[in-house]
Amino acid sequence: MRNLRLTLAWAAALLVAVSPLVNAQTTSEKNLKSDKKAAMSKETLPRPKVIIFDVNETLLDLAPLKSSVGKALNGREDLLPLWFSTMVHYSLVETLSDDYHSFGEIGTAALMMVAETQGIELSYDDAKTAIVTPLRSLPPHADVIEALKALKADGYKIVSLTNSSSVGVETQFKNAGLTEFFEKRYSVDSVKKFKPHPETYKMALADLGVKPEEALMVAAHAWDIAGADNVGLQTAFVARPGKTLYPNADKPDYVVNDLSELVKHLAATKTAQADTESDKTLAEQLAAQAAKSAKRFPESVRKVYAEGIETVRATQIEESAKQVGDAAIDAELTNWNGETVKLSELWSEGPVVLMWYRGGWCPYCNIQLRAMQQNLDKIENAGARLVVLTPELPEKAKETAATNNLDIVALHDNGSAVARKYGILFKLPAAIVPSYRDKLKLPEYNGNDAMELPLSATYVIDKSGTITYAFLDADYKKRAEPADVIEAVKAAAK
Repeated sequence: MRNLRLTLAWAAALLVAVSPLVNAQTTSEKNLKSDKKAAMSKETLPRPKVIIFDVNETLLDLAPLKSSVGKALNGREDLLPLWFSTMVHYSLVETLSDDYHSFGEIGTAALMMVAETQGIELSYDDAKTAIVTPLRSLPPHADVIEALKALKADGYKIVSLTNSSSVGVETQFKNAGLTEFFEKRYSVDSVKKFKPHPETYKMALADLGVKPEEALMVAAHAWDIAGADNVGLQTAFVARPGKTLYPNADKPDYVVNDLSELVKHLAATKTAQADTESDKTLAEQLAAQAAKSAKRFPESVRKVYAEGIETVRATQIEESAKQVGDAAIDAELTNWNGETVKLSELWSEGPVVLMWYRGGWCPYCNIQLRAMQQNLDKIENAGARLVVLTPELPEKAKETAATNNLDIVALHDNGSAVARKYGILFKLPAAIVPSYRDKLKLPEYNGNDAMELPLSATYVIDKSGTITYAFLDADYKKRAEPADVIEAVKAAAK
């Protein structure tokens, strides 16, 4: 017992000693997270590109484990919460002391510790058997499978992130019948740090290629929710029986009793987002996004991007590009369905709205696409057809459409060949190339290493193939207002 007390005292001292270091390392991240929360409190949350599920207790029911642990502890099933919290506690101790044992090894040690505090004799082998055997065969909670089916049907990408080993969670999913629902299973094995350490969440985000605010973490543990929130993820707390939130942490974006409630909340959020955006002009939505982005980046970064805009503008691209009165450039392009479209055949039947977006990685493009989708009926009723071009690969364009709930099928401007002919293609200024190449992964989106992008241009072309409206701005934060485009279409249709 004396050794156990010394161990607990050492752990407490370690936590106190390292807390200033942890705080120093994460202050900027917490500030960014707070900015994200403040911005999102005024508007609906964006639809997450990926949903990340915790596994034990969130998806899987620990009831069989309770019986097994209770048996190992002379019938004391009431000690299961103490064992679990001790296991989590020492996973944190190992993370902070830069040590690593698997969650199973820590769980076995934690059970032996609990047994010792209760005066119960328990060998290592018996403790391991009591934990590992039932842990691999836990059943899913009653709400889980139907909820996962609904989320998959709604187009969500679903992955898991667990403190358990990779082999362990693979066995768990197979035995629980969950394997088919998950595109990837992430374990802390690869970073050798346990949740809620920031590196565990960042590891999954980096592999998925998404920003924190584009992912939703779902967990039944307050510490997991707090950890994900600290990194900037959207969060959903599942209030399984006996689970409660940590009062000193920010409130999660969603609090639900089970996953069926989460499915309903996400469906409502999708509808609310569309309603909220429809009440604002596109300029207002873009300005809100710009304000949110400004909070996320330091002045030095904002200055580099602002100078990049002016560098592009100084090339006089806005003046040298195709203008009102010029003949439109014809081209044949394909969409992600493999269908070929000839632009001249479209405008011979009536006015065409020709619009470029840079890629699904660009939040301003996504806002513009949603705005045009909301005004699509008005554009078509005015007698025009909306044609969207993008340099991003067809499969990426399809993902962009799914993420933004678009009916619009974009055409692939391969190598920005058509943008080049319209004179709206520019080389990225050298100062911002690393950001676009390494952080935004532009080569992966476009399928080439050319550090080039088109202006977010919008043209209206009449039946004669003449440009009657042109929106050209070197500032990627500014786009053609749908109402102005609709008026231009009406004029071109006369």
